[in-house]
Amino acid sequence: MTVNRAAIPLITVFLIFSALFSESVENLYLEGIEYAFNGNIERAEEIFKQCILINPHFALAHTALGNIYLERGEYNKAISEYNIALKLKPEDALTKLNLSISYLKVKEIDKAIDLLENLSSSKGATYDIYRYLSTAYHMAGDKKSELTTFQRAIEHFPDDETIYRDYAIALLTYNEEEQATTLLYDALSRFPDSKEIRELYDEINDKTTREPLSILPEKRDDFLKLALYLEREGDTKKAMDVLKELTNRYPHFIQGYQALGIILSRLSMHNESIEALNRAIELGAKDDAYTHYNLGIEYANTGQLDKAIEEYHISISIYRDFPEAHLELGRCLNAIGETDKAMTEIKTAVELNPTNSNAWREYALTLAVNKRWEEALNAIEKALTISPDNIENHLAEGYIFFSVGDNSKAKRSFTNAIKLAPNDPNPLTCLGIVLSSEGKLKEAERTLKRSLELDKDNSSILADLGEVYLQKKEYSKAIRCFNDSIYNNPDYIRAYIGLGTALWANKEYEKAIDVFKKVKNKRIKAERFEIREVMSHTSNLTELNILGLIDSTDDEDEIEFLREILELLEGIL
Repeated sequence: MTVNRAAIPLITVFLIFSALFSESVENLYLEGIEYAFNGNIERAEEIFKQCILINPHFALAHTALGNIYLERGEYNKAISEYNIALKLKPEDALTKLNLSISYLKVKEIDKAIDLLENLSSSKGATYDIYRYLSTAYHMAGDKKSELTTFQRAIEHFPDDETIYRDYAIALLTYNEEEQATTLLYDALSRFPDSKEIRELYDEINDKTTREPLSILPEKRDDFLKLALYLEREGDTKKAMDVLKELTNRYPHFIQGYQALGIILSRLSMHNESIEALNRAIELGAKDDAYTHYNLGIEYANTGQLDKAIEEYHISISIYRDFPEAHLELGRCLNAIGETDKAMTEIKTAVELNPTNSNAWREYALTLAVNKRWEEALNAIEKALTISPDNIENHLAEGYIFFSVGDNSKAKRSFTNAIKLAPNDPNPLTCLGIVLSSEGKLKEAERTLKRSLELDKDNSSILADLGEVYLQKKEYSKAIRCFNDSIYNNPDYIRAYIGLGTALWANKEYEKAIDVFKKVKNKRIKAERFEIREVMSHTSNLTELNILGLIDSTDDEDEIEFLREILELLEGIL
């Protein structure tokens, strides 16, 4: 193709004028926006019409003019302008939303639904889209689709309390008071400070919350209300009795078993809770993410980590953006040594809910397990910034400092935790372990005894105290502590190793050999990460005590046997 050289200057002039022309229209449009913003709608309308006259293909001007018509109630004019704008700019989500609202105003409901469904499946969909879509289905008389729309909205925006309120109101319009109560109860656990949700919940339960019922109700929803009232008043045992009666009378009532499972969990009746939640799933809650999540919690509480992991996976498959499920799945994966997978899940939990200090703490601990110390300290700092009074955050910080050898900062963290919760044995135990690792045995003994006073039957604390006595060469006391630890937890491997070591040191060789043989035959049970337990392993006191026994003897058979025990320790601790 040959270009006429004489024409080049004319083309250049044309391009310059086109650019100036485009710039002048945009400036005029911005002037119209300013007038509209300041409330001078008439002048804004004139300017937008001028923009369209100058450039009929200026989509923004058509949308702006449509917005003015929508605000005035001139819906057909608004529809016309929005349709022109969408022909020029088909992917403008805001214009589509305003067009759908205009269609609703003129009762063209099917057109509105088509637009809103398209918007709801697009990237960047907002709750406003779901809200108008639920309104459209309500106007169409489609109850199922209306309520399903709210469920979809909750899946996409689980941290928006407004959705729970709107969904509950929608349920109430269909006299679904029972479901509304359950929904709001769940919402209150997520948003305990929400005044609007609390007021709506109290309004629904007004008759029940004024005074407890003296006799059992007749209707199943009243059973549920009574149980919720009793639980809220702190009488969890009576709430359980009411829910058990409810499920006896209405054996196919899913919500009854779901509520019973939660209450039983709070009473630490984990096996019964598992039974109730499984019954809810059998009855039809198989697609409810929260039921599978709660069941996962209960399996984890009973040490059935493989089943817990399975339930968390099911929960996430139903509700992909469920931060708590990702978090608990990560914790279980950590417990079975799959730290890479755990890291992925816990990082996802942090990304989904970056204001959750529990998620940041678990992320920090997972980083620490992988020896990424600097990142771990940064993560725990974020957890403490969000929840400075959470003792678990201080314990995690102390554990990380202890792991990197900064005992002074570790002790400071544990001391802060003790100040926040003086009756909690965990901070005292952790502090005792640090003191023991430093050889400050009298202080360690005193601290661990204080901890044991708060939790007399705790196998871990008893084993920690036993290891202090081992270092002090007070073998009879050590043997007594380890025996008590095993009595309270017959599967506690560390207590068996400590007992065998103490018996050997006390020259009770045959008894020691019997104990060590039991250790070899014991099945190592994976458990969820517990800071004080991991610190006990990290301190390596048992290994140091066995090394001390090796150094104290010249008997080759004894040395060989003790080295076998050390090899066994490497696989356990």
